[in-house]
Amino acid sequence: MSKRTTRRKVLAVGAGAFGYATLQAEPIRAAIPAVAAYQAEGSGWTPRLLTPAQGELLAVLCEHILPRTDTPGARDAGVHEFIDLELSLADGDDQLTALGGLDWIDRRAMELHGSSFVALDATHQLDMLREISDEHGDHPPELLAGAAFFSDLKRRTLFAFYTSKVGRTEALGLPDRVRVERFRGCQHEPGESHV
Repeated sequence: MSKRTTRRKVLAVGAGAFGYATLQAEPIRAAIPAVAAYQAEGSGWTPRLLTPAQGELLAVLCEHILPRTDTPGARDAGVHEFIDLELSLADGDDQLTALGGLDWIDRRAMELHGSSFVALDATHQLDMLREISDEHGDHPPELLAGAAFFSDLKRRTLFAFYTSKVGRTEALGLPDRVRVERFRGCQHEPGESHV
């Protein structure tokens, strides 16, 4: 295996560090047991918040953020399914923001190309996403809503991917399950204070 630093490796390390802090958010904590129950149900996915068309749009967007390479991509890990489930448990404002962002993407595709985003070829899709990527400093006012949505979607995609079984085991190479035999707590000598 190559020791080269790749974008995916950097994202993996950042997502792992970010993951623990993000687990403190209530909708995500609530989604974890629901995801386990959902995965036990079987392979058929029915969106819980999104329409089927919005679900496919979300899947395409997530796959552009983390495409399949020598490791699985976002679609392989079911990232879009997790995000839909997490949003279905979120408050109404978060739901409206996400639905508005998906709508913004499709309206922008229609304005620029006369077609829905999903119907565009990959080159046009990537051009649209580069336009609203947070790699650009300032966005013109007409792109601000799309840029904010895409930035949030990237965060959600990274979290969902690197905390999924596929992301943990195949992309990060971590074991499927980790068993802690004994937790020893704080290790200090008797009489020493915690620093």
